[in-house]
Amino acid sequence: MKKGIISLCILAFLVFTSGAVLADGSKMLNVVMDDNYPPYIFRDASGHLQGILVDQWALWEKKTGIKVNISAMDWGKAQERMQNGDFDVIDTIFNNPQRARIYDFSRPYATIDVRIYFHKNISGIDGIESLKGFKVGVKKGDSSVSFLRKRGINDLVEFNSYEDIVRAAKDQRIMIFVMDKPPALYFLYKMGIQDQFRASNFIYSGQFHRAVRKGNTEILKEVEDGFNKISGAEYASIDERWMGSTLIGPESVNRLIIALGAVCIVVLGLGFWSWLLKEKVRSKTVELTSYLEALKRSEEKYRGLLTNLDVGIIVYGPTGDVVLRNREHLSLQGIDERSLSTDADINADILFIHEDGCKILSAELPVNKVITKQVPVHDYVIGIVRHNQSDTVWIQASAFPEFNAEGKLEQIIVTIVDVTELKRAEQLQRALYRISESSRSTNNLDELYRDVHQAIGKLIMAVHFYIAIYDEAEQMIEFPYSTDVYHKSKSSRRFGKGLTEYVLRTERALYVDREQLEKLINAEEVIISARSIKYWHGVPLKTTDNKTFGVLAIQGYDEDFHYKKSDDEILGFISAQVAMAIQRKAAEEKLIYLSYHDYLTNLFNRAYFEQELKRLEMVGNPASLGIIIFDVDGLKLVNDTFGHDQGDALLVRAAGILQQSLGEENIISRIGGDEFAAIMINVTEESLGMFCTNVKNAIAKESDKEDKDAVLLHISMGYAISAEKISLHDAFRIADNRMYRDKLHRKKNTRGNIIQTLKQMLAERDFITEGHAERLLVLAEKLASAAGMQESEIADLTLFAQFHDIGKVGISDRILNKPNLLTAEERQEMQRHCEIGHRIALSSPDLTPIADWILKHQEWWNGKGYPLGLAGESIPLECRILAIVDAYDAMTNDRPYRKAMDRRIAIDELKRCAGTQFDPDLVKIFCKLAGELDG
Repeated sequence: MKKGIISLCILAFLVFTSGAVLADGSKMLNVVMDDNYPPYIFRDASGHLQGILVDQWALWEKKTGIKVNISAMDWGKAQERMQNGDFDVIDTIFNNPQRARIYDFSRPYATIDVRIYFHKNISGIDGIESLKGFKVGVKKGDSSVSFLRKRGINDLVEFNSYEDIVRAAKDQRIMIFVMDKPPALYFLYKMGIQDQFRASNFIYSGQFHRAVRKGNTEILKEVEDGFNKISGAEYASIDERWMGSTLIGPESVNRLIIALGAVCIVVLGLGFWSWLLKEKVRSKTVELTSYLEALKRSEEKYRGLLTNLDVGIIVYGPTGDVVLRNREHLSLQGIDERSLSTDADINADILFIHEDGCKILSAELPVNKVITKQVPVHDYVIGIVRHNQSDTVWIQASAFPEFNAEGKLEQIIVTIVDVTELKRAEQLQRALYRISESSRSTNNLDELYRDVHQAIGKLIMAVHFYIAIYDEAEQMIEFPYSTDVYHKSKSSRRFGKGLTEYVLRTERALYVDREQLEKLINAEEVIISARSIKYWHGVPLKTTDNKTFGVLAIQGYDEDFHYKKSDDEILGFISAQVAMAIQRKAAEEKLIYLSYHDYLTNLFNRAYFEQELKRLEMVGNPASLGIIIFDVDGLKLVNDTFGHDQGDALLVRAAGILQQSLGEENIISRIGGDEFAAIMINVTEESLGMFCTNVKNAIAKESDKEDKDAVLLHISMGYAISAEKISLHDAFRIADNRMYRDKLHRKKNTRGNIIQTLKQMLAERDFITEGHAERLLVLAEKLASAAGMQESEIADLTLFAQFHDIGKVGISDRILNKPNLLTAEERQEMQRHCEIGHRIALSSPDLTPIADWILKHQEWWNGKGYPLGLAGESIPLECRILAIVDAYDAMTNDRPYRKAMDRRIAIDELKRCAGTQFDPDLVKIFCKLAGELDG
């Protein structure tokens, strides 16, 4: 009795500490978690659980051999039932002090940012404090509830799930909510309101753990050990399935961070440079002041120092006439000293401009401001543009009035310092910032290209500008944006020997003038037709892993103009930022494209189709809108027979015909595996019928061009039009019903056509010599009759003799026609023809009676055949008969790998294999029958 009680206690302890024990003695772990946290755990349209955690626990179960029962439910209820002892483990849980008192936690396996999401019309939300006074949506039982309450945010509206929160936000029942980032993004995009809400920076980060009740350390260790057995590659595979493969991998991210860090360092360097130059100006001003005090005591010394000082000086009289100017002043303004001895107006070809490019009026010049107001002017920035020079020289001017003893203006001293490098650094900073901002704010690549051009145009001359993108796979160069006469926007050309291709090949920047270009042409490094080019400057655009994907180029034809080396350096420096911006925007556009397009056919997908239905329903229901539903017949049979690659090819053919027949102005979508739908605009019942006729004619025309071995394309279709009392959704339902009726009418013919095609393909692809099927019929009938089979049974046997090898249409010609012995892998592939034939037969009512025989016709009497390993009389009689006559005919007729053998030798071979490969009793009957045939 005591031993029994002790045993029960031990069993209870094991159940409590190591999960439940099933009736068969195996262990089972009961796990509970949230049921609405995509992409980690959520339900599909049928209510089944799916997501990262479902796959991870399934792999855990496989690694440990312990069965896992996952229960997912409302999060608050999940926590309550876990505390009540209903489950062994709780998943998707954050660790906080309150929970730490009742749970032991695993190591964290995911870090989750928690953010504030608020409607775009609300401003000023920048942190926790800004939430006071607002109703804030939260999930019941979520860690954010206690987090917000501790910080004085008590006006909380609790919802059962994250999906309920976002749905309430969509209905504008709440305008602010706090939520974990992954499910927030998922439901905002799913409900199509991602553009209506903005997000704060994360207010805190939590980490997902798995937890057990306090003290259950054995279960926790068992859980941890199981997940430790899962490799990093296996985790990555699961993440890729639910999150998608990253467009920029971890290594590329590191390189991107390094590149961005380099840009930041450069920008900081430019800022430091700016500060140094300003300090230089200030230092020079102090130095100048000391000079001026000394110069006042000596006119001769005064003039000598001013003349040679490296700060520009000009001294004006009280009416604005020039008293003195030094060489630096003349140099900064680009004035030849010899012109001072002539009567020419030295400022006649000089334009003074503001920083915004507008002309500075005479009254706005520092000297005239001092004359008018008689107060100093400090740090006045002026741009100097001379007609015979391409560059703007930027100066910083300060004007100081001097008064005599009576207080009257005696002279004005103007100092000028060259700040061109400082201005260029500031312009470069602004250009980099604008390009970076454009990559985030522009709607598409076209807008980004335009902004890039405008940003570069503020730094250097960029009239004839273009961006080229290289498609290495197609060997094509695309010109998505261009203001150049020889490279039109949206044009393309084959990869050749142009200047653009030269940069792509060398992956280095190229700067050439007319003379250097001629050298390249003569050396046949480049071949171009535009001989009027006077200069060309191109820089490679590179990915973060240093692979060149495009070129940014500027060129000129008629201008007698050349860039300075500093301009070349600017173009090269800014290209890195441009390349990153293009890649970022291209990745965004690709994601948007994939979200609304089918990856196989490039048609719109079901999500886009349903969105359009909803949009058209909201704007009204004009009678000119119609729906056509299409279904590709026999796709499953093609997939089962030839593989999914051939099935995919059939779908691509169907998509091409629909696009060709229906026109680009209509919305054509792939809404299912073998189903397409089209929303037709401005149509009538008659025109919808005409569109369907066009599709049928296109299919017939394609069928005439197809090889006789190819599986014919068959499409069932149905259509309907919206009317005053028929919504688009009703029209969809009507069209779908009509398509299904059409499919039923065509079903028998379609299957018959496909089976007939398969039979013809078998006859032409199989290595069996002509007349094999007819000989099998004769031999099989005679052996079946001699074995005592009835006439009705023999009828099915003859059908079996014709179609037993139908599965070989799904086997590669390389294997079927190989003259040598097959390898182990090739034999395994060859043996698949039984299963393929079985699936084909099940797809045709005419062949269904013999489907089981087709599957088993390669079984051996001793059980060493395939695919099931049947033995003896477990093998159908028809299969045993066919095995003997098929082997006999094969041995007595020529094959690619050997000549026919003598009939007596073939009979001896059958006898030798009786009891192993063949039914011994049937072999005796056949040998006797063969002797009678020979006699």
